[in-house]
Amino acid sequence: MINYISKLIHFTKEVFSKQTPSQNSTLNPKTTSLDSISRQTFSQISSEQPKTQAGIKDQWKITQKPFFIGMGADVGIMREKWTHPSDHLPIGVTLQGQSPIHIATWNILADIYMKHVMDDYQGLMGSAITTEHEKVTEEGITLRNQHLIDHILQMLTDKDRPRGVIALQECGKTFIQHLKKSLAPHFKLSLAGESEEDQIAMIYNSNIFDLVEKNGQQGVFSDKPSRGILNLLLKQKDTGELIRCITVHLPWVLQGPATQELSAYILEQKRVQKEGETMVVMGDMNRTEVEIFESLKELGDFQQISPYPTMIPYLKDGIYTQSADFDHIFVFGERRALANAPNEVLERLNILVERLLHKPT
Repeated sequence: MINYISKLIHFTKEVFSKQTPSQNSTLNPKTTSLDSISRQTFSQISSEQPKTQAGIKDQWKITQKPFFIGMGADVGIMREKWTHPSDHLPIGVTLQGQSPIHIATWNILADIYMKHVMDDYQGLMGSAITTEHEKVTEEGITLRNQHLIDHILQMLTDKDRPRGVIALQECGKTFIQHLKKSLAPHFKLSLAGESEEDQIAMIYNSNIFDLVEKNGQQGVFSDKPSRGILNLLLKQKDTGELIRCITVHLPWVLQGPATQELSAYILEQKRVQKEGETMVVMGDMNRTEVEIFESLKELGDFQQISPYPTMIPYLKDGIYTQSADFDHIFVFGERRALANAPNEVLERLNILVERLLHKPT
């Protein structure tokens, strides 16, 4: 049985109806900000006995929930309301312990996939993604690319939760070159060595970590062999603790074997997992928290961080208007993981998360 699953599914009515009147007065979903709901609900639910809620199978016991919010809604057509430079939102986690480590993952939307946005499949024509898609340098960097890099730098240097590691998906060659120039020398960028226009990457802080091993592996996913896996074994300088960070971007072939192939890869990594090592697997899984959990649940105990909807991947009436959580973090090992609230990942991110949680009025 999984000891701790930060799984976030259907919000609100069931939760608030089961609270006491005094709780209802402080946690009114219509008047309370997302950040305060997230924090207060975590403190309440984590102190209760394990329970099940509507929408979770009986065997999926919840012992801790940093959030208890809906995992998607029919959000309508966003267009100019979407002020984010990617069609995905970043998520983050804190590995607790003697010296906490903050980690994030983000699909930044490769330029080669801009056609899908321009064709308005996701209802994002007129959003920041399209209005900022204009070149501002001779090298081909767009205003959107610069916006992405600004957000990455903000996450790396945040005063409260500076990210020791950031995993990135869908990085293009020109973007990577500009990102390298923008990083301070102690931020190290590692690539998987895959497709030049659709790479996965990781940034780690060399003031915090020593790099012990690096493995960029292609051919893992048969539906898209060019889409690889990046695997870094890092050693914390102050404590000597080992953290293996693995980032992936699963092909979006829903009936394909990608989740089984990922499960087999993780199982192999668990076989060689060093004593005391924490393994963090993260990225754009192109599956909801329930779908990916179903595929990985046989791997034994792990912590799943699926904190909020991160994109709009589902069709309704010929256009994508249904939000869902496709980006996830899985933690294997004894070190406790705590999901970060949206504003703990990126400033003002809660505004976009709220838009992915509620049907527009």
